[in-house]
Amino acid sequence: MSEIQLDSKSNSKASQIVLNPYLRTFLEDSASGFLSGISQILVGQPLDLAKVLVQTRQYSSTSTALLNVTKNEGPLALYKGASVPLIGTGIMNMVLFNFTYVTRREILRLNPEQKELTMSQYYGAGTLAGVFIAFLASPVEQIRILLQTQTADSKIYKGPIDVMKKIYHAEGMSGLFRGLPVTIIRDAHAHGVWFVTYEYLIKKTCDYNHCAREEISPVKLLTYGGIAGVTLWGSTYPIDVIKTVQQSDGIGKNKRFNSFVDVYKWIYQTSGYGGFWKGISATLVRAFPVNAAVFATAEITRRLIKKDTN
Repeated sequence: MSEIQLDSKSNSKASQIVLNPYLRTFLEDSASGFLSGISQILVGQPLDLAKVLVQTRQYSSTSTALLNVTKNEGPLALYKGASVPLIGTGIMNMVLFNFTYVTRREILRLNPEQKELTMSQYYGAGTLAGVFIAFLASPVEQIRILLQTQTADSKIYKGPIDVMKKIYHAEGMSGLFRGLPVTIIRDAHAHGVWFVTYEYLIKKTCDYNHCAREEISPVKLLTYGGIAGVTLWGSTYPIDVIKTVQQSDGIGKNKRFNSFVDVYKWIYQTSGYGGFWKGISATLVRAFPVNAAVFATAEITRRLIKKDTN
């Protein structure tokens, strides 16, 4: 239950919203997560498109991919396939932040003598959240990748709905979850590493400067988020390559791979171990600004909500 209190100040009225603590924390985690997901797509979509095109061997480098897409399809094509992940990533990050920080609060509630999570506990919380998120991420990324990898000259899909219809018609509901096992492997470890890196840097800053989390500057939030993103991708990139190749595969009779193991064998046979790192440089360059935006957006949103609610 919430109530609104109105206070008069110098002929103006300021409103202060008083929320139930559980509702407030849910609002903080949900809003910060959703908005961080929106910022993730807006900042990172062009380089994500290039990453997918390089991983699926349509282009040899990120710069070549970006230049050719812009030249052949126009600058707006850099955001092709973005409509589904724009909302989908917002929802996924909302669930991700809620799951991770609810787990954090429950651990602290069950261990009242403990003031903060250990890094292994943060890794566990992020890993559990990653497993859960994979079930949302797999179909969203499947649709995005199929839209990103088609060209203007050979369009197979008209849009996200058409992708879903064609997959369902050819392979049933299971086709929408192609690549789920490898997505679970990627997201479990990735989000464990992601949260551990970020929270470790936050904790060290608070300990060193004897300050509250809310006092850390936006510049440091951006820096720590960027470092967390680079660490995430550096530790999971080969898995992501396998996932991307599997999800960019044809559907129905045009399907080449039956599992991510088949993809692993094909990449190794055709490119050796180097094939699992194709496009890594551009991905790490992209990872810094994207994840800087994600964590800074999340932290600042949470601060604004705390400021306006009790």
